[in-house]
Amino acid sequence: MIREHEFNSRWWGGRAGVLDRLDFFELSDAEQKSALEAFEWVELRAPLEDAPLAAIQRSGFFQVDVQIPFRIALSRVPSSPSLSEFTVERASETPFTIADDELAPFDKERYRHLPGVTPERLTRRYGQWSRLLLESDPAWCLRISSNGRVQGWFLSQNTRDGLALELAMLHREGTISGTYVYQKALLTYAADARLGFARFSVANPAVLNIYARFGAQFFAPAGSWFWIRTPSASRA
Repeated sequence: MIREHEFNSRWWGGRAGVLDRLDFFELSDAEQKSALEAFEWVELRAPLEDAPLAAIQRSGFFQVDVQIPFRIALSRVPSSPSLSEFTVERASETPFTIADDELAPFDKERYRHLPGVTPERLTRRYGQWSRLLLESDPAWCLRISSNGRVQGWFLSQNTRDGLALELAMLHREGTISGTYVYQKALLTYAADARLGFARFSVANPAVLNIYARFGAQFFAPAGSWFWIRTPSASRA
């Protein structure tokens, strides 16, 4: 039931799992423990309205986030005269790289709750993810600049369901509102795609306000819980 999250395992340096089947909590305590102990930590993702909260807590998980899924009609994103000063580069046309030390801190992300995570280690995760996206789908990876200075990046993947808006990041030394980075990227995507979709953390109201302003449609929230293997458990 628990599958390995290969990307998180590489980032973490130990086995990380992901669980999205709620029938896991119908297993016996011994069966659950056996499955969990194969990992250093496991993330449970489930719709909040369906989550058996008492059973989740009893199994040793603690809640770290609530995420809001959404879809957005890219053609309805409004333009603005203020965007004329911004330039956009696609990685497929003007290849670029993203260094970890260029990235603004990821202080709203759920992985900050893992033991021993530093801001630098957390930034390294998203730096690694950005490089995977640049390699896998460069035509949908954008770098946004203003007055010759990089302000941020918006990295996406084209899917059968629409454009997966995977990762929006601001430059550590950016001087403009992140709203403009999002808006310029979404307008660029609108030339080639109709629908974008993603999810964001309720810990990040700035992103909620951006997408609400641009007419996104929001859906039922999903919870995220972590189980972390303790040193005593690993010796048992």
